[in-house]
Amino acid sequence: MKVLLNSMPINRLIGIFPIRPQRAYDIIDRAYQACLGIAAERETLLRAVVSMELLSGHSFLGHLKYDARSDVTQVNEIAMLPGDPLMPDIWRRFPNY
Repeated sequence: MKVLLNSMPINRLIGIFPIRPQRAYDIIDRAYQACLGIAAERETLLRAVVSMELLSGHSFLGHLKYDARSDVTQVNEIAMLPGDPLMPDIWRRFPNY
């Protein structure tokens, strides 16, 4: 995997290491599946999913996840601190509430 990640061509890899071409592709497929699993596990922790158009950057429908662990009273108190609601979302403590 290390040589593949460093952009070594598969033909060269097969020449250096004693493996069949199909074995090289099997290793690549297994690594790809592992990467998908890691990405899926990470994305389950995200609180929102938004679809974006690649070229224009236009965002489509966003889906917020409900966080049952949040304390509504605490969030409301912090969200109403002086100046917080007037700040741009990027600087707010709880912009998603």
